[in-house]
Amino acid sequence: MRYSLLSALSLCCALASNDLQAFDLMALCPSEVKNYLRCSEWVEAEALANNPRVYRQGDALHIQGPAGQDFVIRNASDPADELQTTRFAYLSYLPDAHAHLLYVLLHEGNAFALVNANTGVIQGVDGYPVMSPNHSYFAVASASLDYNPTVLQIWRINSGDFSLEYSVNPEEWGPGDVVWLDEATLKVPTDGYASYKIALPAEVPKHFHLRLMGQQWTLSPELAQ
Repeated sequence: MRYSLLSALSLCCALASNDLQAFDLMALCPSEVKNYLRCSEWVEAEALANNPRVYRQGDALHIQGPAGQDFVIRNASDPADELQTTRFAYLSYLPDAHAHLLYVLLHEGNAFALVNANTGVIQGVDGYPVMSPNHSYFAVASASLDYNPTVLQIWRINSGDFSLEYSVNPEEWGPGDVVWLDEATLKVPTDGYASYKIALPAEVPKHFHLRLMGQQWTLSPELAQ
């Protein structure tokens, strides 16, 4: 089912509540929208229609802060190389993280950015932030053999500020669509390279559990069910 069947309001609510455990930009757009740039523009238009505190003027995205501040995020380009561009598209406000979520479209690859709703400080991340049940953490999982990194991360949330607590770059497998089992346990499938038709090495399990043990996150295949 394509998310374009959702109304603009329900789309924004799905993103804001983090009901989406994985993010596929093109799946959010009508079928007639054929490329990532146009799709990001369509998704942003739907999101801005439901958020009067955010608006766009040309290459500049304006986000109103709680004290009337004007946080401005501008698309960036290199005058010496027109292909080296970075475009930001607004997705949603995440109230539990006190942050605005942006999609970042690069010339080669993509990323996401979280904008602190109170300060305007931007934190870039390599994948869609999947929130933990109590919204104390979010996980980032990316698996790519092209332009994006292969990485698994855990970030702590603190009222719009984010600190990296765990990061690993697997070499023999890529993380798939991660799922929080509880506030301290993340299920990590190892099928992130499935679309590349690459078989997992025999010694790699179908999934890991990434668990907070004391003050440290530990990735352990023996915890898999």
